[in-house]
Amino acid sequence: MQNLDRLIQADSHKRCAGCRKVVCDGCVAAGVMPVTNKSDHFTLSPVFRAEPDRKGLGIAFDIGTTTVAGLLFDLRDGKLLRTTTKANPQSTYGGDVISRISYALEGEENLQHLQRLIVACLNSIMEELLGEGVCSRIVIVGNTTMCHLLLGVSPEGLARAPFRSAYEGMQRRKGSDLGLVKGAECDVCILPGIAGHVGADMAAVYGYVRQLTNQSNLLILDIGTNGEMIVLGKSDLGEERAYTCSAAAGPALEGAAVYQGMRGTAGAIEKVYLEGEEIKIAVIGEGVPTGICGSGLVDALAVLLDCGIIDETGYLLTGAEAVEKGIRKSWTDRLTEWNGQSAFVLSPEGAGVLLTAGDIRQLQMAKSAIRTGIETLLRHAGMKAEQLEAIYLAGAFGNYIRRESAVRIGLLPPVKSERIKLIGNGAGIGAGIALLSGQFRAGMEGYAGEIRHIELADEPDFQEQFIQFLNF
Repeated sequence: MQNLDRLIQADSHKRCAGCRKVVCDGCVAAGVMPVTNKSDHFTLSPVFRAEPDRKGLGIAFDIGTTTVAGLLFDLRDGKLLRTTTKANPQSTYGGDVISRISYALEGEENLQHLQRLIVACLNSIMEELLGEGVCSRIVIVGNTTMCHLLLGVSPEGLARAPFRSAYEGMQRRKGSDLGLVKGAECDVCILPGIAGHVGADMAAVYGYVRQLTNQSNLLILDIGTNGEMIVLGKSDLGEERAYTCSAAAGPALEGAAVYQGMRGTAGAIEKVYLEGEEIKIAVIGEGVPTGICGSGLVDALAVLLDCGIIDETGYLLTGAEAVEKGIRKSWTDRLTEWNGQSAFVLSPEGAGVLLTAGDIRQLQMAKSAIRTGIETLLRHAGMKAEQLEAIYLAGAFGNYIRRESAVRIGLLPPVKSERIKLIGNGAGIGAGIALLSGQFRAGMEGYAGEIRHIELADEPDFQEQFIQFLNF
């Protein structure tokens, strides 16, 4: 089998410190819209100008179930100075929020242990970002469970319906109260969530998108381990209405829970595509691919569907079945067996990178959970997908996904690709704006009241729709 052509040029591993993309005109992960002058400042609406008493350094944290991001700002002028990310160390106790809630509820010591782990992660990020500098303000967002664990508050109310938070509104602490070392004297603000498992991270994304556009019919989606979404629509009387829900997508779309899944770091296959009759890949950085990240997984599904190697139910053909169907030999030669199940060789280099039948099943369940949530919100808003003026896709995964692939596998509704906007780490951006703007922080307090929360488990047709959207 011939080795696959390299798509990454010699300098393509040099990625933007904020969004990690290869070449960008301004970093969307840092809140900078693409501009010709390559500004490294936030593009804020006129009402969010610098506050006259701002000084020193500030950090915005986005605590995700899988990844924790930190963004360092000069509070005097809003300039982004540095960004970094680290894996959430709580992952040892489960890749999803339910696993961590279960662990925390087994005993007070477990809850305290999870709190110490995330604080240690924040301290490590602060050490890296600040060096010898001193931080004077911190703003934190995260999903509801992550915020509870940071505060050391029992997440018992999030373990079962009706999924209620143990606290309401914005939480303020001294850094020393949480155990932050370099931020011991800081005022720490944990931004408010919306409801249930729709947390401060999604509220921050929502606030950011409302600064980007005046459009009325929107889907705002933050795809991570806990997929959160908002549909904003306008009634026939011109009144805006917003609905939100969370979907337990699991970590598959972030590259976890699959055989050779990995984060979007060096060695990960980030793109799979057809060029003529060849299935090709792109790998982050140089060297032999060692796994595949979320964007590559979505691409792989789309390509294998187009090639007929996966059918509409998600079944991965065996080599013999593919030959019988007359599928191209160069493709059927890649079909193999691994651990008693069918598998497709995405890359033969090194130890090889496979996509297994079990991986496909994990991805099907994740995409079905997301799509079922989207369709549920559209129905409550009295809208159809074709009425959406735009889909704003946030999250590290959403920053790299190919729009066409997401629509092809049914993760997103069938809309024109130009309507799908990739905004990078929208939660981190929103946290950054909140760090710089008291008006923005105050505005976030109102989101819980203006957005109606829908609990998917209470929807009578949830199971039926979930099964429907398992298919491609």
